[in-house]
Amino acid sequence: MRQNRIYALNLRSGLLRFLCLVTNGTQRHQEIPVLRDHIEKQNKGNNSSQKHLYVYDKAVTDFVWWDRQERHANYMISMLKENSIATLVESIPFDSQHEINTGVEAYSVYENKGIKFNVVDYRDPETGKLHRFVTTLPMTINPGTIAMLYFKRWTIEKTFNNTKSNFKETKAWSSNTRSLENQMRLTARRAMLPHEIPGLLSP
Repeated sequence: MRQNRIYALNLRSGLLRFLCLVTNGTQRHQEIPVLRDHIEKQNKGNNSSQKHLYVYDKAVTDFVWWDRQERHANYMISMLKENSIATLVESIPFDSQHEINTGVEAYSVYENKGIKFNVVDYRDPETGKLHRFVTTLPMTINPGTIAMLYFKRWTIEKTFNNTKSNFKETKAWSSNTRSLENQMRLTARRAMLPHEIPGLLSP
């Protein structure tokens, strides 16, 4: 079994940091429950005035759980799952003439199990491909900004490729949790070079 770990790339600064360890390779753990536990622990010591935005892949979408996170000022942007069962509630007005909203075809409120969330239908002007982004951010946020933030998330793959190739992070030092966490911190520090800061992710 291979080790699994979660790094985060800061949306504002572009700096990579160690977030949490999923498994040391000796036990099987799922990534999303570990991430949720990390956020719940973080909630206990958080300043309530500090907001966090998590831009993550579609595995993170749990509408009931994210609805509870609003009281802790935790928000998310993700891709809407193709098999998501959701009911259209209403359209959200937005400035379609604003440059930031280029490509946005619709901005709407949907509902799932009594929980409301916002969906952005965005068609990439270059490829013509339709993307559907889901978010718990307030509807006052421009839909084009939401799409842009998710696209920025995709650029983190370059950073993670750097940790595996440039820094040779293909092997764990040991199965010891403390050793693995130190390895992750060292990898993140080595990645924070001016020419190696391409993208953006989480809090």
